[in-house]
Amino acid sequence: MSELMLGGSWAGGWDEPGVLSIVLIGAGSPGQGLFVYDTAAPQLNHLIASIAPAAGTDTVGNNYVAGIASYGTSTAIFAELFQATLLMQQIGGHQAQLSIPGAGALANYLRFTLATGYAFDAGILATSATGFVPGSTTTAETWHNMTLLNSWANNGSFTASRYRFTPVGPAGSVEIMGVINANAATATTFFTLPSGYIPATVGGFAAGANAGVAANAVANIRWDASGNLTVNNMTVPSASSVLFAGSIPLD
Repeated sequence: MSELMLGGSWAGGWDEPGVLSIVLIGAGSPGQGLFVYDTAAPQLNHLIASIAPAAGTDTVGNNYVAGIASYGTSTAIFAELFQATLLMQQIGGHQAQLSIPGAGALANYLRFTLATGYAFDAGILATSATGFVPGSTTTAETWHNMTLLNSWANNGSFTASRYRFTPVGPAGSVEIMGVINANAATATTFFTLPSGYIPATVGGFAAGANAGVAANAVANIRWDASGNLTVNNMTVPSASSVLFAGSIPLD
């Protein structure tokens, strides 16, 4: 059954006090779709749900979105199901989006978009938990091999030293891992992280080393706010290897 609403409300039982108003506007009319209000007659700021093929404005001035959606106060906050995407948003503000792309893409991801246009993507441990390349909302992140500095070299028995962005923490983090040798090292800095992967603060974590470390000392990896990664508490050059694996918070 369908009814064409032209500025009024349905006649009959749907308009009885205390009963939700459900209005179906036919194709070819402004604001076509199915609309549910929490008042006996459609009113501005009282739209609570809609099913519509495209976004628009209903006959009483409520903005609505495409797909299947429910709304909060003044329709400024809504949850939308549209084309395999569940979208929760405050209009003009923050957005949380859970998408399930097709085969060959990330299986699941959670996207937060701020009104300023910046985005933070968090994986849900499906095909990928690393979200997207910093600054992108479409290019999936992956491991990047380090180009080692100051004559540090990868230990050929292990995977080459590498890094990647991961959406852990408010600003995300950078995971680093590798096994490097200090046989010909000329300085303690072995890599500088590129733009988008540079932390805002200084920090470090313990690393493993099989030589070149003084008694009662522990080799460690440190980073600075310029993205420089260094090996500390260890003599270079030396016939030793350093093993590291850890996360660098970007905030």
